[in-house]
Amino acid sequence: MSSASAQVTVVIGYQSKTINTVTAGTLLRSQGYLEKRLGARYRVVWQDYSTGAPITAQMVAGKIDIGSMGDYPMLINGSRNQQFGDGRTKLISATGYNLRGALNMVVVSPGSGVRTLADLAGKKISASVGSAGHGTTVHALDRAGIRDYRIQNQVPAVGASALQSGSVDALGQFS
Repeated sequence: MSSASAQVTVVIGYQSKTINTVTAGTLLRSQGYLEKRLGARYRVVWQDYSTGAPITAQMVAGKIDIGSMGDYPMLINGSRNQQFGDGRTKLISATGYNLRGALNMVVVSPGSGVRTLADLAGKKISASVGSAGHGTTVHALDRAGIRDYRIQNQVPAVGASALQSGSVDALGQFS
């Protein structure tokens, strides 16, 4: 095959378990629409991630061409690429939710005694750093005047297990 007719690989990072990215990743991938539209000249490689933070890291490293992620990681992605001077990230589209962070939450165990954000002072909170859940959690704690807490950087499944086992006091989660 000559270089003029060589197949071009396009790597797409997506999140299959996050509501606002399912259509751009899971459905598009499963239906093969992009491959059909691009034709034989392109080979599409799909990479599934539990959060947007690793997609951003891979895009900054030049290992992912297209990233499908939630709004908060997407903003971090754009600012990181601008920070490194290449400005490669281009925002194609975005969807919005409730300005109060609908679908993002801080969850505690039923018997924990934590009833307000103030009760999380001095506590360990699991969150996927760079995710919408992390951003919402940090913003909410800041607005409540809470500065004394520790974030454990964990993907949602690990954070849920950590909460269940009692190794963290709360879980900052996104849906």
